[in-house]
Amino acid sequence: MSNSLIVNKEIYDEFLRKVAFKAKKSLWIMTGVSSDFRVQIISKKTYRISEVLIALSKDIDLKIISGKDSTQSTLIKKIESHDPSLVFHCPRSHGKVFIVDEKKAYVGSGNLTGTGMGKVETSARNWEIGVIIEDYLEIWKLIDFFQRIWEREFCLDCKYRGRCDKKFG
Repeated sequence: MSNSLIVNKEIYDEFLRKVAFKAKKSLWIMTGVSSDFRVQIISKKTYRISEVLIALSKDIDLKIISGKDSTQSTLIKKIESHDPSLVFHCPRSHGKVFIVDEKKAYVGSGNLTGTGMGKVETSARNWEIGVIIEDYLEIWKLIDFFQRIWEREFCLDCKYRGRCDKKFG
């Protein structure tokens, strides 16, 4: 198994389009910030990422841990309006992680936004970096960490004073 470094537009081209959107079993996403940007799947036609994720959720296990709630993100609002069980809002979520089919993962600096994923033009995008992980043990460490957050294990000791799903959901 290997790991590979990806930067900027490679995050969109090499991971989001070629790996994440082709998930067969599961796609778990952790992001601090998200936006409903447009993506290409196969042809030149573009779709909102919310449309792609909602379509995927019909066939795979989709889970999104988001640092921003539906009042702060149109992407989260659209996904929650389709199925609220797909999203857990945790204001402490700052990681940028995608786990695909328990076989590949992206860990990096890019949020689930057009600028974070390297989708937008060079002059407007952030400088992002990440690693595609294929090592079985490292993937399972990520799965364990993600699952512990998803199952609200850390909420018992959390002293966050603002709005979160544990207190208000």
